[in-house]
Amino acid sequence: VQTAGNKLGRRCDMCSNYEKQLQGIQTQEAETRDQVKKLQMMLRQANDQFDKTIKEKQELEDYMKQNTEETTNHISSLTQRAEESETLLTDLQQAFSLAKRSVQEQMAVLMQSREQVSEELTRLQKDNESLQGKHGLHVSLQQAENFILPDTIEVL
Repeated sequence: VQTAGNKLGRRCDMCSNYEKQLQGIQTQEAETRDQVKKLQMMLRQANDQFDKTIKEKQELEDYMKQNTEETTNHISSLTQRAEESETLLTDLQQAFSLAKRSVQEQMAVLMQSREQVSEELTRLQKDNESLQGKHGLHVSLQQAENFILPDTIEVL
């Protein structure tokens, strides 16, 4: 436009106006290009951040999946151990009950035997006292009569 105006040797008002408009449009275009570059850079950063977030999300999901599997296996193992412990406890309780009954029965037998032994001891003590009394009587009678027991069978 400027070149055309210079060729004619004069500048017209329309040419000046067009030149100003063109300069304004060129300025806007430069600003728009700058904005586009900034927006493209922001878009790249947002895409990078998005990719990073997606990657972290996938890693977290993988970690959670693995952790869930490990936890599930651990819970299953603990549940099985708890069931085995309960079974063992039940078996031990039954064995204890049987042993307790057996001990109670043995205690009853021992108590009965103790009573019988006590009665037998009392009877033997009475017999012993009776025999000691008779022995004492015989010894006193022998001494009163000066009776001497033979020392050997031949003398007897």
